[in-house]
Amino acid sequence: MKKTFSSALAALFLATTMTGLAWAGSFSFEQAIERAKREVPGGTVKSVERDFEYGRAVIEVEILDKRGLEHELIFDAEDGTLLAHKIDD
Repeated sequence: MKKTFSSALAALFLATTMTGLAWAGSFSFEQAIERAKREVPGGTVKSVERDFEYGRAVIEVEILDKRGLEHELIFDAEDGTLLAHKIDD
């Protein structure tokens, strides 16, 4: 289940009530955006979503670099560890 930043509260409610799985984690969307901008200096954030990958709750940030390449960064929602950095051309 993916939800965008604008519906983060709805995602938490749905995850808790529909599946009994709460999005545990102290790493926020704001922290994920900040980290993504450090990883891709001068980038523009396209989207921020919560998901479940690698057996854990994650935050995915899509950010465009100055050349127009799209980067997908996946952070552990609990501690902010960068799990993946993928580049689409």
